[in-house]
Amino acid sequence: MNALLESHNVSKVYPSGPIRVTAVRDVSLSIAEGEAVGLMGPSGSGKTTLLKLLGLLSRATRGSVFVRGEEVGGSEHRRARLRNQFFGYVHQDFAIIENETVERNVLIPLEYARPRPAWRECRSRTQMVLDQVGIGWARKRNPSKLSMGERQRVAIARALVNNPVVVLADEPTAALDGVTAEEVMTLILSIKDRGASVLIATHDDRVARRCDRIVRIVDGSLVTGGDSPQGRAVLTPVGANRRAVGVSFPGDGTFRVDLADGCALVVPFTWARRLGQATTEQQVNVRIVGDGRILSWPEVGEDIDVLALLEGDKKEAM
Repeated sequence: MNALLESHNVSKVYPSGPIRVTAVRDVSLSIAEGEAVGLMGPSGSGKTTLLKLLGLLSRATRGSVFVRGEEVGGSEHRRARLRNQFFGYVHQDFAIIENETVERNVLIPLEYARPRPAWRECRSRTQMVLDQVGIGWARKRNPSKLSMGERQRVAIARALVNNPVVVLADEPTAALDGVTAEEVMTLILSIKDRGASVLIATHDDRVARRCDRIVRIVDGSLVTGGDSPQGRAVLTPVGANRRAVGVSFPGDGTFRVDLADGCALVVPFTWARRLGQATTEQQVNVRIVGDGRILSWPEVGEDIDVLALLEGDKKEAM
C-alpha cells in the first residue's frame, strides 16, 4: 500500500528551565492508505505530542513529516491548508465550543476551507455527517445538553465534514463507558469505508485491538516490534524490579501482569482455566522484547512460574 502519512526521525524537545525535555525521540512511522493504526502507550509516553507532530499542529525540533510522499516543509500557509484539507482531528477533550450549537461546531472546518463552500452546501454537508454519526436530531442543540457519547459524536462529525484523508483521534474513548466506547470505535473505524486512514492514540487494549496494526510508544520512542492485534505483545523494560502486583484478562487469549515499575507483561496463556484457578505446576512461555534487544527474564524461551511472580517473587530483567 502507498503511504499517505510518514514521519522520518521526528523529535520534539521542550525547554524546561535549565533542562530540555524530549517528548518524542527519533520516531519514524508510516500510515498506509485505508489503514487503521493504534498508537499505544501509558500516560506521558508521547502519544499526544506525536499526533500533533504528524497532524501538523506542532512543529518538530528535528526530522520531517511527509504527506503522500512529499515533505511538508516549514511553510505555514501549506501546513494550514493541509490541516484543513488533509486531516480530521478528534481531540481527547472534544474541543467543543459550549456556547455554539452542534451545527456551528461542526461547520468550523468548512469556514476555513479554501475555496469556501456556499452556505447551502455547508449546511447540507453538516447535516449529512451529523446523520451519519447518529445525532442529526441535535443540530440546533447546545452541546452542554448532550451526553458524553453524543458530544464525542459531534467531535467525530466535525472531523469528517471536510472529507479528510487521515483522521487523528486522541484517546477518543477515554471518557466513555464500555458500550458507548464500542459504538464510537465502530463509528471512527467506519471512516475507512470512505477511503481514509485512521491513527488512534489510546492506552486501552480493547480499542487498539480493533485496529489493523498496533505501534507502541514508551518515553517518546517507538518500541521495536509493533504488532498486529493477533500478534505477540511486547514490553519495554524500565529498571530491574520485575515484581508483579496484579493481573487482568484483556479477553484476546492473553493475560496481563502489571509490574511494580509501572510496566506490564502481556502473556499468551496456554491453559483453559483462568489464572486464579491455575496450580503452581502451570507455567507459561514468555518472550520479552524491548528497545531492539532481546532481554532475558530469566532466559528467552524459559518457563516462568506466574503464580510465584504474583506472590512477590522478584526477577531481574537485565
